Amino acid sequence: NTPIRLQKNYFISTITLATRAAIAGGLSAEQAFRLSDIYITKAESLSDLQAIQTLYLQSLTDLTIQVNATLQAQRQLTIRDTNKMIQNCMDYVQKHTHSPLTVQGIADALGYHRSYLSAAFSKATGILLNNYIYHCKLEESCHLLRYTTKKIAEISDILCFSNQSHFVQRFKKLYGMTPAEYRRR
Repeated sequence: NTPIRLQKNYFISTITLATRAAIAGGLSAEQAFRLSDIYITKAESLSDLQAIQTLYLQSLTDLTIQVNATLQAQRQLTIRDTNKMIQNCMDYVQKHTHSPLTVQGIADALGYHRSYLSAAFSKATGILLNNYIYHCKLEESCHLLRYTTKKIAEISDILCFSNQSHFVQRFKKLYGMTPAEYRRR
């Protein structure tokens, strides 16, 4: 019934709610409860209203900083994992330009859900995964046009385009000329 006891009770109830919020925000329960116990024990030892209020602000600030640090660490892990996934995806496409490639096939080969991989790839690179597949196949076609005497129809088949017309159309769209014109230049 004293102002100090009321302030301590207020502090305890608030730190309890803040601890729950910190856990919901990503802080481990063990770490959140440990901090809560430290602050409550410290508050119980205080006998000055101003000291309790100072501890109150410090405890909320510390919990906020801890949650922020946890979220930052999780974001870094997510970015690192996403970058690794995207790099693995790009490597897979580049190594398999002579195979029929689909977003579903790549997702299956790498162990991801098709829509998740597709969305993550687009977000990270700014291009659709399907367009990246065509881009890699067309880069390989340039190499084949330059350094081999294979016919355009053969190159289309080697790179698993549905037909020669589709290959020529995609090539012209990307490079502004047909494969035959590219070879002549």
